[in-house]
Amino acid sequence: EIYRDTLAQAAPAEVAARTRELLSALAEFHACGVKPEQRLNRGHMIEQSKTAAAQLAWLCPRWHSDAEKLAAEIAAVPILLATAPAHGDMKPEHIVFARGKTVLLDLDSFVEADPLYDLAMLDVRIAILASAGTCSRTAAGVASGLVGEAAVARYGRDAARRFEWLKACAALQVAKHHAQNPRPDSPRLVATALKSGAQILAGARQSSILQETA
Repeated sequence: EIYRDTLAQAAPAEVAARTRELLSALAEFHACGVKPEQRLNRGHMIEQSKTAAAQLAWLCPRWHSDAEKLAAEIAAVPILLATAPAHGDMKPEHIVFARGKTVLLDLDSFVEADPLYDLAMLDVRIAILASAGTCSRTAAGVASGLVGEAAVARYGRDAARRFEWLKACAALQVAKHHAQNPRPDSPRLVATALKSGAQILAGARQSSILQETA
């Protein structure tokens, strides 16, 4: 059973159960102690954001202003990230439930990074699935709520702050992905991802999450 199918087809109670399973599996994965060859720190993520914005601007000039503004706002936030083994490309399609276990697929992006980046990327991609009509808003809300709770409860000091910043980074990367892999609804999904990233940062500032000292 692929988690994407769970989100699309299962009742809210099953979505909640499967989401709790995958979050427990992710926590174990992040604590596995394996040292990845690649590293993704704050500087790398800022460069990734700038590159994504430039690529979006090249692919479609109408996205230039929003993408550049989001990348600049990401870079302006002083933040200290944690480090741990991370999947690096977490999406519902990469999570499979089989024989009572949760299996993570496609480890080509395995990296040393803040483990919350996996949860942030998953959270953003769940929201995009709902926007695309692949899963219901109810299912997405259940899953997203549990991801957010786990982020704050399991991942240490400044978890809420790191999670919001990493979600903004993830939103820009997801926007780039949909721009590079065009389909009929890609323009809307790109715009949704960029708007989401901007709203995440604005909401975090308003609640003072991103005004704390890193």
